[in-house]
Amino acid sequence: GMDTVGKLFEEGEYFVGDLIYAGELMTDAVEVLKPYLAGAESGGSKTKMILCTVKDDLHDIGKNIVRSMLEANGFEVLDLGIDCPAEKVVETAKAENIKIVALSGVLTLALDSMKATVEAIRAAGLNCKVIIGGAPVSAEACKNIGADEWAHSPQKTVAACKAWANEYWKNLPQKRQVLFYISYSPRPALCRAMTPSIRQSWDTVLMLCSTQLTHAREES
Repeated sequence: GMDTVGKLFEEGEYFVGDLIYAGELMTDAVEVLKPYLAGAESGGSKTKMILCTVKDDLHDIGKNIVRSMLEANGFEVLDLGIDCPAEKVVETAKAENIKIVALSGVLTLALDSMKATVEAIRAAGLNCKVIIGGAPVSAEACKNIGADEWAHSPQKTVAACKAWANEYWKNLPQKRQVLFYISYSPRPALCRAMTPSIRQSWDTVLMLCSTQLTHAREES
């Protein structure tokens, strides 16, 4: 549904108000569904990422729309708010092992803050993909800032982040994937909904993962 809204916005059929309303509806729907989703209490299979409006820019409408669409597409978004300094982005990225950072800005001067933030991320040695978005961004600005991608629409932002997330999990070493699978085993609500045959299959998967985890710990 959010993909359709994003497409209609790009085609000029929907406007900013429509995006905000759709995002709010989706956020409410996700909150209702969370207890019934596997791993909802601890993030499930969601990729954690940072989103913020950069320093010296106080606009958040676009950021909030993007956050709603990212969350609706399975991301765990750490929203650092507006007027966010580069140091806060770097500190959070280190603490949370972030691989994707989305920087938003509406004012032209936000480009300088975006550049400072990207430079701080690179200087800290963080292996993060960075996407910039907002009215002043362009392909040329993206190149000058040193970001990996740029976007004027929430739909493009989501598409880029999903591609990076898929690539990250695809290339994740097997040992770390085992840790991930076990950490996000089904919550009790989902277990109760499983049929005996499905539950038995899941228990077998967990047993195999536990065996691999034991070997991984012995080798590390």
